[in-house]
Amino acid sequence: MPTPRAIVRGRLLVGMALAILWTCASPPTVEVPPLFRLPPVRHVNVYAYPNLLAVDRLDTLEANGFDSTGVGVWVSGAATWRVSDSTRLSMRELDPRRRQVEVRALRPGLVEVVATIAGVSGRDTVRIIPALLPLELTPAAVSLRRGDSTFVRLRIRTTDGVAVRGLFVSWWDTTYRATTWPHFSDSVWVRALERASPGVGALRASVAGASVTLPVTVTP
Repeated sequence: MPTPRAIVRGRLLVGMALAILWTCASPPTVEVPPLFRLPPVRHVNVYAYPNLLAVDRLDTLEANGFDSTGVGVWVSGAATWRVSDSTRLSMRELDPRRRQVEVRALRPGLVEVVATIAGVSGRDTVRIIPALLPLELTPAAVSLRRGDSTFVRLRIRTTDGVAVRGLFVSWWDTTYRATTWPHFSDSVWVRALERASPGVGALRASVAGASVTLPVTVTP
């Protein structure tokens, strides 16, 4: 009859043999499903807003992919960009991760911009207008008490001296002292906010890639 010590030694030898066999044998391959599978891209949006650019001006365009429900889909790799007429609009890649490109207007006309992400393409158009002279504001600066308003006009002219009206103009004040009405016109009412802190604000007007700043002094 084997002794207890012999039994323990025998079990150790069997365990070592099994460990050696397991190490030498090829382990089975187990396919683990991904914790989260990204849906495929179904459509692509190209953001060229406000779709207006003057000759020699720059703008940044961006593209994003979306699934069938309209939810944004993150996919690796940059978008592939092209334009319908490279003699009117040139392009330079900025940030591949954000799928951004910088465009420069070369000559007037309408240009289609196409971005392709994961084999799906989206498109938008950019209207290019003639080169502009520096923008002019009348008055060039304003001083308002809280809650008061005044009328401001933005003068837009081409380099040939031709006045341009009816363009999309964006106004914003990063100092939160003033607002405008209407928001996208070349002639606006500027109003000092009632809770604005006294001081000088900077109301910026932008159109077709050009911009100018209106100093707004707010008093109690």
